[in-house]
Amino acid sequence: MNKIGVLKTYASKDIDKNPVSIGFECMDRDVINPEKCYKLLGESGVKHARCQTGWFKCEKQKGVYDFEWLDKIIDTIISMGIKPWFNVGFGNPIYMPDAPNPSAVGCMPIFYGDDVVEAWKNYIRALAKHYKGRVEYFEIWNETDLVHFCYPGKPDPKTYAEFIVMTGDVIKEIIPDAKIGACTAGSQLHYMVDFISTIPAGKLDFYGFHTYGIMPEDCPIIGKYKIYKELLNYYGHKNVEFWTGECGHASWHPKGHWLLADGGGSERRQAVWQLRRYFSDFQKGFPIVSFFQIADMMEKPYEKAKEVLAEPARQGILNGKVYTPKLSYYTISRLSTVFSGDFEITDIDFSVDFESEAQKVKMSYNRNGKDVLAYWLKLEIAKETPLTNGAEIDISNANINEPVLIDMFDGSVYEPEFDTTTKTIKNAPIGDYPIIICDKSTFEF
Repeated sequence: MNKIGVLKTYASKDIDKNPVSIGFECMDRDVINPEKCYKLLGESGVKHARCQTGWFKCEKQKGVYDFEWLDKIIDTIISMGIKPWFNVGFGNPIYMPDAPNPSAVGCMPIFYGDDVVEAWKNYIRALAKHYKGRVEYFEIWNETDLVHFCYPGKPDPKTYAEFIVMTGDVIKEIIPDAKIGACTAGSQLHYMVDFISTIPAGKLDFYGFHTYGIMPEDCPIIGKYKIYKELLNYYGHKNVEFWTGECGHASWHPKGHWLLADGGGSERRQAVWQLRRYFSDFQKGFPIVSFFQIADMMEKPYEKAKEVLAEPARQGILNGKVYTPKLSYYTISRLSTVFSGDFEITDIDFSVDFESEAQKVKMSYNRNGKDVLAYWLKLEIAKETPLTNGAEIDISNANINEPVLIDMFDGSVYEPEFDTTTKTIKNAPIGDYPIIICDKSTFEF
């Protein structure tokens, strides 16, 4: 193959739209320094950022609200051409003196009685008034199916439905066209059935799932979301979107981590996982996919309700402390480019002939009127399998006249060996991450 260049990527303000989101969470707990993230964030090409609102940081004196810290984040993100969306939470020690951590992370107001619920509503009212015109999407609470975020109660879908209605109604008093979302870590059937059947129709606009996993293609919600769509329709919930509110793979795991018990990892594994997950989720039609997160949480220990992690897994696309880009920073920038503009998932029949025991994964989409094909092998991330030449790819059903191959891992662009009579690419590379085939005119190099 003849290398002809590298994929040109763009800053966020130079991209009209894409469904790529980055997690800008945990700034309320000061585990990441946002000031050191802004420059690279703006250059990344992502168009959405999930931000947490930190009740305890906004109201340190009862009835007095100070949003200055959050304004700096939201206004800076907007100025870069990025659309912030809120995850609304957590608790507040001035109303919850028994909170098990200084930030009252995971302490749900609904478990603390009427006075705390009223204080929560007052805070939400102030938040909505302050960000009206700047923020449209409000996801209520975080991972309510986990005990870490339901202190001092326990995960209960019916209580969560009540909490969303109560909070969403206050927001919509101020912002009638606000979009209200739910959020769980997983997609357990019993939880979802109880939740969907409890929350009144019309009270929910989107649902964010936080699914990680060892194999990026095997997200639990993938096999169930059509069932949940049917459940939502059955109970009168129309046009509720499913989002990947969080997903990710760390470049380093501590020993005992649930995804890598022996610890370790690598930047390559993180970047490959990210590429495969985004392609897989977009293939399923998810309108927003958010990667956790902008930088490693290393400025302070990370707090959950009753658990403090001195050295959590390094999930960031920027290295903690030094705020330099990892490989996953560059891959998310390429994703932001190749899925920018108007694109529609298609089902083009193209063959990938290569001898391998691993499953060959294929997807296709049409971007701004031009066909794009992608393929990879479903191999274990930890094996870090390099590309191998030798695949034969029949693209005769695609509207591609002058094909090029784009290596999504390093951005290299190649002119392949191409039989114009059979429209077959010969001796193409294949490995454990997506390679794109498109017409030479589809992207800039």
